[in-house]
Amino acid sequence: MKWGKKSNGRRRGGGGGRRGQKPGSSWNYMKLKQRQVKIETEAWELAAKEYKELLSDMCEQKLAPNLPYMKSLFLGWFEPLCKKIEQDQALCRKGKHKAAYAPYFDLLPSDKMAVITMHKVMGLIMTGGENGCARVVSASCSVGEAIEQEIRIHKFLEKTKTKKAAKAAKSEENKNVSDDVKKEQEGLHKKVTNLMKKGKLQVVGHIVKGYDDSKPWTQPVKAQVGSRLIELLLQSAYIQPPADQLGDTPPDIRPAFVHTLRTSVKEGQKTGRRYGVIECDPSVRKGLERASRHVVIPYMPMLIPPVKWTGYKKNLVC
Repeated sequence: MKWGKKSNGRRRGGGGGRRGQKPGSSWNYMKLKQRQVKIETEAWELAAKEYKELLSDMCEQKLAPNLPYMKSLFLGWFEPLCKKIEQDQALCRKGKHKAAYAPYFDLLPSDKMAVITMHKVMGLIMTGGENGCARVVSASCSVGEAIEQEIRIHKFLEKTKTKKAAKAAKSEENKNVSDDVKKEQEGLHKKVTNLMKKGKLQVVGHIVKGYDDSKPWTQPVKAQVGSRLIELLLQSAYIQPPADQLGDTPPDIRPAFVHTLRTSVKEGQKTGRRYGVIECDPSVRKGLERASRHVVIPYMPMLIPPVKWTGYKKNLVC
């Protein structure tokens, strides 16, 4: 009988694993992997749920325009809407526009008017639930009021320019104004700009009203200015086709907003009252819901917490 070499305590074959590996470690690894996949999936689902809750809250508070998906839509609508507004403003300057809103339509740059219109309309529409819509009259008045407030702020900031802007302008009015008045104007200018950055528009409105002598707009003027801007938005805003659309089929380009009529009937009455509404394309709502799939988790869950870092080339996992 032949005797083999003395064993050195190492296992050969048997488990088929690496040196020093415990029996059944591959089973433990698969079990840990399944648990890791499970908690990661739960974390993604929780993040998507939180995003949807945030989405509904922002829509209720008229903050939907601040969402990334909405900003991507605004980028496509901004330039066409600006061009439409500029064309109307050019007609107003030449006196060819005989509409009642013409004297008020050229008091603000076209880019500011475009941004205000898009934000206000989307903010009102996204509060209407799944089939979000906004009444034309209330939306027009809301847009017109926002334009009036922005015009007052614009005029106020033009009057209270900083020293550098005043020197560059070299106007006679600025030369006659005393240093104390200039300092006061500069302080007000900084205060208003800081409040605007913080989003405190109500406080800005109260400050501006105290230094503005112009008459407030009447309700019909607000409605006419707002309705014209909404009309231009409806003419220029379109939904782009999806990226995965087949090249053989024609592109499905649809208007982002549609103006329709609805009838409200009270109980006990046969006839109702008709009113206009602005409806948003359903794909916008679907796009918001689709964005929840691409939400980013800041920290991925881990079964075994990592070792705390204590120094260079220490506690490293190789």
